[in-house]
Amino acid sequence: MNIKFQGYNRSVQFHGKMMQVQVIKHNPKFCLSIPDLKYLIYVYSAPSHSKQRDVLRASWANNSFWKDQRSRTIFVFGTPTSDHDQNTIDSEFEKYGDIVQGDFVESYDNLTMKGMLAIQWISQYCYNAQFVMKADDDVVPNMFLIYSVLEAQVKSYPNHAKVLCV
Repeated sequence: MNIKFQGYNRSVQFHGKMMQVQVIKHNPKFCLSIPDLKYLIYVYSAPSHSKQRDVLRASWANNSFWKDQRSRTIFVFGTPTSDHDQNTIDSEFEKYGDIVQGDFVESYDNLTMKGMLAIQWISQYCYNAQFVMKADDDVVPNMFLIYSVLEAQVKSYPNHAKVLCV
């Protein structure tokens, strides 16, 4: 697969066949409702981790803490093996709208599918985000530090594309 990057506008051309992951639950307007979206954080989660997602929504993933930063957080995972977990997901989705669920069985062996789902969904529905960050539902990133480092990079190199590992 050849990948060709074309400057700061972040347009990418793929040559060859790309694997497509079917999206079964998502909110297509989640990012596009904020035209000047600055940060998108996508979080790898598991269908049964509703308590972890609730903790994140109440802490660093809570947009009310970052009023000046215009951020969004989505949770990405596949399908559960239990109806109970799917019912919990359906309720969470109705309440928060921050879930992207793919049509593959959630498992460690399907992490590639989860990654493809996230990248595919972000490129189609969150292309307006200036920065994209990946996290897991068992970490607590220092968002104050991350935001300040990113802001410093933008000020220092305003016309350069960036990939940062923080």
